[in-house]
Amino acid sequence: MGLLSVISQFKHKIKLTHSLYVITYIFTLAALTLILSCNSTKKIFVQNPEKYIHGYVAPGFEDVKKAFIENFISRGEQGAALTVYYKDTIAVNLYGGIKNENLEPWDENTLILIFSGSKGITALATAVGVSNGLFGYNDKIGKYWPSFANNGKENITVSQMLSHQAGIPIFKKNLNISQINNPNFILKTLECQKPLWEPGTQQGYHLYSTGLYLNELFKRTDSQHRELRQYFYDEIAKPLGIEFYFGLPDTIDNNRLAQVLHITSFKRMFKFRQLPTHLRRKLFNPFSLINKIFRQLIGLNPNNRKLLKSNMPCVNGIGKVQDIAKLYWIFSKGAKELNLKPDVFKEITSPSFKMPDNNNDIVLCEPMFYRAGFRKPSASFPFGTSEKAFGMTGAGGSFAFADPDLQLGYCYAMTKMNAFAEDDPREKALRYAVYSCIAKLNQKDTLNGIK
Repeated sequence: MGLLSVISQFKHKIKLTHSLYVITYIFTLAALTLILSCNSTKKIFVQNPEKYIHGYVAPGFEDVKKAFIENFISRGEQGAALTVYYKDTIAVNLYGGIKNENLEPWDENTLILIFSGSKGITALATAVGVSNGLFGYNDKIGKYWPSFANNGKENITVSQMLSHQAGIPIFKKNLNISQINNPNFILKTLECQKPLWEPGTQQGYHLYSTGLYLNELFKRTDSQHRELRQYFYDEIAKPLGIEFYFGLPDTIDNNRLAQVLHITSFKRMFKFRQLPTHLRRKLFNPFSLINKIFRQLIGLNPNNRKLLKSNMPCVNGIGKVQDIAKLYWIFSKGAKELNLKPDVFKEITSPSFKMPDNNNDIVLCEPMFYRAGFRKPSASFPFGTSEKAFGMTGAGGSFAFADPDLQLGYCYAMTKMNAFAEDDPREKALRYAVYSCIAKLNQKDTLNGIK
């Protein structure tokens, strides 16, 4: 027995040693691949950045192009685009890198998914709906949708729904794409929800639900019974020549799409270090609200056509970066082309709502500041030149916003996702370069006696 025991232990050690060797080999190989690919990418862009970066910058905005190139050289950018409309011109229109696994270059007609950045476009569509008299921001949703007004949802307003105060960020059960696209199923699902808190008393990020509720609201208030995505196309996108979709049409070729390089399980260990400590803890806690919400959509794949063509206005908006910037630029000037009413423009340019606990979001576990469906500037996330600015961030690092003080529209989007909630280093470097260039131009104008 003693000899057999020794032999058994010896075999166990061999197996254990072999397993450790295999694990070590895999991690070493992965790390070397990552390092070599980064060095290879850096080498390519250092040697000939002009070959991979295309577009245009107006005189005085050359530093923005330098920052854009630097993103590829030192910040791991793979494929991205940036457009800035300023006053009456396109100040920046840059795109570069690769857009898919076939290493095809990002071109001026590339379409990109902006995830929750879609909520900002949804908010723009809602602003037009309010201007056209479909409903008001302070109207109770149950006024137009009686079967919604039950289970504690009787007093929820449009404004509360847009600004994550409604208390219904989660569904009773996780949903798949087929269920999302089943109108009768979704209608019953939405109507039976009970708020997790008294609407209007707290704030918690509604990742998937807001767009689905707004879809039904538009159908019930529009004379043609159009859903939000059709209303947006007819009333905004088509008149302005904007290419942006809530639900990708079958007519769009796959070759036009930028493939999202989402965070894999292996990368997640490193990427999540970019998030605040308290948020990381919540994400790794299977019982936390944010963890449950992120697991609500079964089989989420941002490169799957089934997801991209689904009717989820707040998470699966896809379009051209240049057109998204153009849209925000038009709204930065009051969107007179769309007959936006002055009082609606005043609403979206007003300071954020003041909520309990310094606007702490009980889902995201950090202060968040909203108004009329947009993110607003704050001490922790300053953007624009005043509280009038409005926009929306998207998962992975994308950001689009309007700065009414400067009549500026801005959009940055990329293929490679990071885990920053906002202020992704790539986007932040570009935004700061834009404002630095504007400041220098204004100073030059002042010195020349123009201002």
